Amino acid sequence: MADIFNGKDVKVYYNDDTGNRAVITGGNIQINELAAYPSFSMGTEVQKIETYNDEYSNAIEGQKTVDNVTLVVNYIPTDPTHEYLDKKYDNQEEFQITIFVNENNEAGRLESVMLNGVLGSRMLNGDKDSVVTMTYDFVPTEVISYAPRDIPPVLRRGDFGVGSDGSIDYPQYQPDQATGNAFVKISASDIDNPSGVDLMGIELVDQQAENTNIMMTTTGDLRLYARNATTPWTRLYTSGEADTRYLIKSNNLSDLTNFESARSNLSVYSKSETDNKFMIGPNNLSELTNVVVARQKLEVYSQSETDAKFLQAANNLSDIVDTAIARTNLGINSTLENDAKYLQVENNLSDVKDVATARTNLGINSTIENDAKYLQVSNNLSDVSDAAAARTNISVYSKAESDATYVPKTTTVNGHALDSNVTVSKADVGLGSVTDDPQLKISANLSDLSNVAKARTNLGINSTIENDAKYLQVSNNLSDVADVDTVKQNIGLDRFKQSPSETMIYPSSGQNPYRITIRPNGDWGTWRDDTGTWEPLKIVAGGTGATNKKDARLNLNIPAAYKIIPDGTNILGWFIENNESGFFSSGSNLVNLPNNDPGWWVFEFNVHIRGGNNKPAYGIIKAISNNSRIYSIVLENGNWPYGWVEVPQQNNDVHFYRVFLDRHDAGSSGELVGNRYQGGVQKGDFALYNEYQDGVSKVTLRCSNNEINKYAWLQWDENGSLWNVQNLLNSDLYFGPPSVRKLHTRHATMLVDGTATPYYYTFGNPDGRRSVTEFGTVEDGWIFYGQVNRDLSKQLDVNGVVNASAFNQASDRDLKENIEVISNAIDRVRAIGGYTYTLKENGMPHAGVIAQEVRDVLPEASGSFTKYVDLPGPTQDGTPLREEERFYSVDYAGITALLVQAFKEMDEKITKLEEQQKQIDELKELVQKLLDNK
Repeated sequence: MADIFNGKDVKVYYNDDTGNRAVITGGNIQINELAAYPSFSMGTEVQKIETYNDEYSNAIEGQKTVDNVTLVVNYIPTDPTHEYLDKKYDNQEEFQITIFVNENNEAGRLESVMLNGVLGSRMLNGDKDSVVTMTYDFVPTEVISYAPRDIPPVLRRGDFGVGSDGSIDYPQYQPDQATGNAFVKISASDIDNPSGVDLMGIELVDQQAENTNIMMTTTGDLRLYARNATTPWTRLYTSGEADTRYLIKSNNLSDLTNFESARSNLSVYSKSETDNKFMIGPNNLSELTNVVVARQKLEVYSQSETDAKFLQAANNLSDIVDTAIARTNLGINSTLENDAKYLQVENNLSDVKDVATARTNLGINSTIENDAKYLQVSNNLSDVSDAAAARTNISVYSKAESDATYVPKTTTVNGHALDSNVTVSKADVGLGSVTDDPQLKISANLSDLSNVAKARTNLGINSTIENDAKYLQVSNNLSDVADVDTVKQNIGLDRFKQSPSETMIYPSSGQNPYRITIRPNGDWGTWRDDTGTWEPLKIVAGGTGATNKKDARLNLNIPAAYKIIPDGTNILGWFIENNESGFFSSGSNLVNLPNNDPGWWVFEFNVHIRGGNNKPAYGIIKAISNNSRIYSIVLENGNWPYGWVEVPQQNNDVHFYRVFLDRHDAGSSGELVGNRYQGGVQKGDFALYNEYQDGVSKVTLRCSNNEINKYAWLQWDENGSLWNVQNLLNSDLYFGPPSVRKLHTRHATMLVDGTATPYYYTFGNPDGRRSVTEFGTVEDGWIFYGQVNRDLSKQLDVNGVVNASAFNQASDRDLKENIEVISNAIDRVRAIGGYTYTLKENGMPHAGVIAQEVRDVLPEASGSFTKYVDLPGPTQDGTPLREEERFYSVDYAGITALLVQAFKEMDEKITKLEEQQKQIDELKELVQKLLDNK
C-alpha cells in the first residue's frame, strides 16, 4: 500500500528575488493560512507518427507545458502575506514561490517546487456559514526546480568565518581549503602565506580545483594579495604604493629621478648628444669633416672621378677610346662591315652576287622559267595545250555543252525588258516590307556599325584587347601563365620540379618528404626533405639498405674482405704472428689444419687478449671446410693446448670438458649433464632438463653427491613459478608423459580398523598441477590436498566430511574495498531454492542450495573447484592416475549476507506498512469525528 499524504506539512513561500536559486533562504516568507493543497503539474506533448509497413507507430516528445498553480488561503485582509499577494496581483509584478511538498528532517531531504510567475486572477469566496477564502491563480513563467534536494544545515555564528571575532568562542576560520564561500584567515606561519604576517580576507568556491582568495595584511604595511584557480598569489598595490613605484602618465616622464640613467637604460641619446653625433638632413652633408674619407666609406666616386671613369650621355659615345673593341664587346659591325656583308635596300637586290643561287634559295623561278611553266594572262588561256582536259579539270562546259544543257537566257525580269537599263523595285525582289533605314554595306566590312561593343556582345565575341587579356598567346610561349604551379598540377607535371642545382621527382602531390634528385655533379638517389639526408636504396630494390660500407656489409651479411693464407703455411703459428682479428681463407695445402678435407677453408680469428709483445695470447679460431664441417681451437697463454675440436651439428652429442648434451626424450625433454671429478673419480654431477608439460615450458636443475646418493632439485616454468625440493631420490624423478610426472612421492602403511593400509604422500608438481601437497590411500584414492593454482590462488580440498569446533572467516572492514550493499536482496532470495538431496559420491543425505541458482543472482557467492578423478591403468609407483573435473561451489557466508540484507529490506517494508496503518487509523478516526460533528 502506498503512503497516504494529507498535506498537513505543505508550506508555500514567496520571494521578491526572481533570480534566487536556493530553496531554503532568508528571503523566503511563508504564506499564512493556507487552506488547500497547491496543485502543480507538468505535461509533455507527444506526436504519434504512423510508419508505412510497420505495426508500431513512432512517438516524438514535444514541448513541455506547466499548468497554473492554485493558491487558496483563509483570507485575512490585514495579514501581511495576503496583502503582499494582493499587491502583486494589482501591479501584475513577477515574483517567486516555493512549495514545500514534503520536508523530511530525519532524512535531510526536501521535496519542493520553485517557480517564477505572476498572479493571473483572484477570487473571493465565503458566506456567513463558511470561512472566507481567497483563491489566487499563479501563472508560471519559469520553472526553477522541481527535484528533491538536501535540506541545507543551519548556518551558525563562526561557520565559514561568519561572525568570527578571534575569540575562543568564535575563532577565525583557517581551513586548508574552504568548502564554501567563507571569511578566512591565513596565519603568518602557514606555508601558503605569501606575506610573512597574518592575512585575512575572503575565499570563494566555484567547483574549481583551487579556490579564489582576496586577502590583506592584518598588521604592518597595508598589502593586498589575490589568487584564483589558475594564477598563484599576486600582489595588488594600493594607489599610494603605485605612486611611489610607478611613473605617472600625466607627468610625461618628469618624475624620473635620474635622466642620464634612464637614457642609458633605454639606449637613447640626449638632444645635444644627438646633434653632436649625427648629421642634420637640411645641411646636405655639409658637416662632413673629410669628404674623401666619406666617399671611401660610401664607396662612391667624386664628380671628376666619375667623369674620367664613365662615358657621358651628352657625348653620344664619342668619348670611347677604342671603337673597334667597343663594337666587338657589343657584338655589332661597323658601317663598312655591314655594307660588305649585307644586301642594301636601295640596290633592289642588284648587289646579289649569284642570281641563280639566290632564286634557288628563295624557291622562285626566273622569268623564262615562269613563261615556259605557267599560262600567261595576256593569252586569255589560248596557250592551254588541251582545252577539253582544262574544262574537265575546272568543271565547266563548252559552249555547245551549255546550249544543250541549259535554257535560253532570260530577256525580262518581272515584266521589265532587259534590252535597256532595268530599275528593280523592292517589291520586285521580295523586299517590299524592308524600310528605308540605313543598312550595313558589304564593302564597308562592318566599319559602318554604330555601336561596335554592342555588336560584339550580340555576336558573343570578344575584342582583341579582351582576348589578349583572357587567352594565352602563342607568341608568348606560355610565359603569360598566371599560376605555373597550378598549371603543372592540372597537366600532371607537379611531381617534377627543377632548380639551378638539381632536378627533383616526387612520388605524389602534397607533403611527401621523399624525392628522387639528380644533381649536375652526378649525385643521384632518394633524398628526404624532412631529415636532409640520403635514403639508402633498399635491398629488395637492388641496393644495400645503407649509406656506408660497414652497414652495407652488415645488411648483406658480407664480412670484411678476406685475407689469403699462402700455401704451405703453419696455420697456428701464422695466426699468432698475424696479430689481428678478422676473416681469412686458404687452400688445403696448410700445416696443422683440423683434417685433410680438400678444397678451400674459411677461418674467423678473434683475439681476446694480447701479451707483452703485443702478439695474441688468448683467443679462438673458427674453421669451416669445403665440406661444411666446423672446427674450433682455443688460444691460451700463447699456445694451443686443447687442439682442434669439431663442433657437432644437428643431433650429434656434444662433448666439452666433461660436459655433454644429450637428447634425453625426443618427445618431451632434453638434458645437459656435467660431471665433477676428483682424483680421477666422479664425485658428483649436475643435470639441466628442459621439458614441455601440459602446454607449459619448464626447466629443472639437479645437483647430486654420488658418494652419499644425495640430490637437490630446483624447478621453474615459463610463468616464473619456482620450486626448491630437497632430499629427493633419483628413482622418484621421471620425465615422460604428463599422467605420471611428479617430483616426489613417499609410500608407507597405516592402520585402518586394525588393517595395514598402503598410503601415499606426494608433494611437488604431479598431474601438471602447479604446486601441491597430497595425502591418500593407494586403494581408495586421495583424502585431502592443498595446492597453489595456476592463477596463484590457494586451495585446500578434503575428500570427505570435515569436523571442527568452529570455522572463522576473515571479515575485517580494513581488509575490504569496493564495499556495497546487496541490492534487491528479497528478489534474489526468491530466485534461490532450498533443497534436500543425496550426494552421489557417498549416498549421504544433505540439505542446501544449488550453486548454479546462486551464480545467476549473486555470482560473488559462487565459485568453482577441481576434483581429480582416478583413471584406470598402470602407474610407476602405485599412485593413482588423475583427471581434472571442475564443479561449482557456494560460499555460504555470502548466502548469509544475502539473507541478512533480505531481512533488513523486509523490516523496512514492515515498518512502512506499520506507519501506513497508523495513518489509516488516524484518518479513520478523523473521518469518524467529522461524521460525529455533522
